[in-house]
Amino acid sequence: MKPTIVHVKWSEAAEFKTDEILQFAIFEATAMKAAMSHLGGSYLKTAVIVHFDNGDTYEGRLDLGASEELEKGFEDGIRKRIDFYESPEGQRRLDQSHRAISEAQDHLYEVWTAMDFDQDLTWCWWEAEVLSQPVDTTFCTITQRH
Repeated sequence: MKPTIVHVKWSEAAEFKTDEILQFAIFEATAMKAAMSHLGGSYLKTAVIVHFDNGDTYEGRLDLGASEELEKGFEDGIRKRIDFYESPEGQRRLDQSHRAISEAQDHLYEVWTAMDFDQDLTWCWWEAEVLSQPVDTTFCTITQRH
């Protein structure tokens, strides 16, 4: 199932409007810009409903921010959730949790791994780093920057 549209229910990021509907790729680029410009370790809470090409939806909250542990967009958030679920620490916590919680996490893992992010929306490290830096106006021309 491929994400197609994102309904931003609300966000602390100025880049988004309440109840805004965006194409997935546009949401991801905007979320990356918001995250990388939010320095200092804090994050911008953002509630979304993601719509998929098969009619399914996924509702959740992202914590957008520039630090490594924070999310840069929906795909990044899902990949972080999958990585934690598969990690020894994630499995340890799952083993120690109540059976109902463990079953719910197992179901979420199945949903996460069914998501198809075939578009390459990943950015190389220097592109992401540039977004967090102020623009050098002495060097600028009239060209678009990501």
